[in-house]
Amino acid sequence: MNNFIQQTLVIIPYWLSGIALGAFLKTWQRDNVDKILLKLSSYKSMLLMLVISSVLGAVSPITLFGVIPVICSVDTKNNRKLEPIIVAFITSSILISPNIFIFTISLGMDIALIRVLSVVAIGLIMGLISDIMISLNKSFLTLREDEKQKADKLVGNDDKKIKVFLKNFYYAFRKTGIHLLGGILVAFTLYAFVPQSFYDATFTSNTVAVPVSAVLSTFLYQCGGASIPIIQGLLREGLSTGAAITFMLVGPLTKLTNLAALKSIMTMKYFLLYCGILLVYTLSIGWLLG
Repeated sequence: MNNFIQQTLVIIPYWLSGIALGAFLKTWQRDNVDKILLKLSSYKSMLLMLVISSVLGAVSPITLFGVIPVICSVDTKNNRKLEPIIVAFITSSILISPNIFIFTISLGMDIALIRVLSVVAIGLIMGLISDIMISLNKSFLTLREDEKQKADKLVGNDDKKIKVFLKNFYYAFRKTGIHLLGGILVAFTLYAFVPQSFYDATFTSNTVAVPVSAVLSTFLYQCGGASIPIIQGLLREGLSTGAAITFMLVGPLTKLTNLAALKSIMTMKYFLLYCGILLVYTLSIGWLLG
């Protein structure tokens, strides 16, 4: 029990630091995202554009619903080269953010770096797939007029930046705090009531541990911060690094709010294709890293 409490206390400073960083970036940098995307499209190397876009998505604190107004403000119809850039950006943006990265450091810097590199890699891969689709006159993104109108309402302007920062901090504190508490309770339940024989049978083989982690993540994941104490407990019980990375990637992908946001900018056909590719990647990266 003492070990569990100590592990929980380790997370708190990373959680608060992550919230502060996310609120800062969201307050002062949000309006620059669309300008950066447009600037990226001027580069001659598509590979370079996609790498930069995927990295920017990984460091962006903006949620997918926050990114939608940016997507709608960019003219992808007349500049098709922008679409792979946007796909790379939203893919990495879904899977990680600065505050989530900071949360993950509590598991060890090596795991945090593996997580962010895995995210950047899949952002690049999805951008390349999107570029191939564009050359075949196909497209992941379908921006309907009604979604553009909804997206415009999500964009707010407030010159009182300190006030906005405090609002963002409070909102993130309240929202992630509830999820974090839930994650700690789930971790305690797994720690106290799941028999050791289950972990021995499941986690000794990485081949089995990876899909089991994917299933657990789908049902237990609430947000990146809430998943950390769960993963922390599972790692103590023998979960491999690869399976832990799968848990961290599948969770945000299968989160209902993220799925709803993706569906709002994609047809069902390409929505299923997009999610299917990501799921195959998350399982593959878990097996490879195991």
